[in-house]
Amino acid sequence: MPKSKPPTIEAVRKAVEILIAYGRTRYSPEARSRMSRGQCIGLAVASVNDAPAIVDMAIAALEDWNGHLSVACLSAIEQGQGVVERKGRMLTITLPEHWGRS
Repeated sequence: MPKSKPPTIEAVRKAVEILIAYGRTRYSPEARSRMSRGQCIGLAVASVNDAPAIVDMAIAALEDWNGHLSVACLSAIEQGQGVVERKGRMLTITLPEHWGRS
């Protein structure tokens, strides 16, 4: 079987536009103008994936943008990597030891 070429940046941009267009259709006509591109993409992807896959996608995107604290929070809350305590509106997250290493 021949190897396929990786997609070009232009092909990825087209795919993103398709996700945005599909995601917008999932909102009411009144809400569509208020939705960000990211929200539309998220809704499109969420409509065909389960929660763990969505969390993995969010973590991968955040890691690419060096959102380490956000990754730690998602990992603790959604993947059980840490202790999460909630008291009213306060959320306390104690991360595992390996998060403190540089």
